[in-house]
Amino acid sequence: MCELEGATLFYPEDQYEVESITNYWNETHSFNVIYIGVSDLVAKEVYATVDGISVKNVYNNWAQGEPNNSDGNEHCLTMALNGRLYDDGCDKKYNFICKKTQATIKWNDYCNVPDLEYRFSDETSRCYKLHSTPANWTEAALVCDIEHSYLAVINSEVEAQHLAMLIGDAFSTNDITPNACSSITLGFSKKDKTGWKTVLGEYIETSGYKQWAENEPDNENENKECGAMDYNGSLTSISCDAKCYFICEHENELLGYVDDRFSG
Repeated sequence: MCELEGATLFYPEDQYEVESITNYWNETHSFNVIYIGVSDLVAKEVYATVDGISVKNVYNNWAQGEPNNSDGNEHCLTMALNGRLYDDGCDKKYNFICKKTQATIKWNDYCNVPDLEYRFSDETSRCYKLHSTPANWTEAALVCDIEHSYLAVINSEVEAQHLAMLIGDAFSTNDITPNACSSITLGFSKKDKTGWKTVLGEYIETSGYKQWAENEPDNENENKECGAMDYNGSLTSISCDAKCYFICEHENELLGYVDDRFSG
């Protein structure tokens, strides 16, 4: 999850950082324990951070009797609100903190996001990012959400052609190469069984763009309930499990480019 945000799982480097984090944590949240980015998953009883640093060289204020590897299954570290460290099971559900250093933060001014891969379009006044790691529809939607965006929704012929150009550019520079899924996942589906609807809650018929590819949508195939586009911009239906490239769309509210149809 942290990696998707261009961050790392937090671990404290010193007492000052612990005090800064726990003060903020105590003021803003009610949970008592968090996972931190330290484990002995690589070598048993050799605790190292997610950056490969020995825990001996960073903050290591263990609770009394820790680490104890209870039941032989405690390989990840947690930190309590008092700053003490515990070894614990890696399969439990605890809150966690993602960390970015100031030096790693580079702001995309055009798109108002900390992600330089989003590209602003003068034609649509929106920003787009083509993801080159294939994912199924649900995974793609989650990635876009984490980036404070959404799976792209085509609202006009101009937007369709812009996305087609984005894809063509990526192929020409080998940022993406042909894969088993010959479509690009977009933000619409019929998963709620009421018809083809965008992730913004509007039916395709009234979304501003409804140019389907030939013989699409394939409404007879129950395995094709998620939406995508062909490389030329035409809409198509795909299996929600298909691993495809996908595009996230972001609206820069500071620039006043939010579509009035979807604002409150």
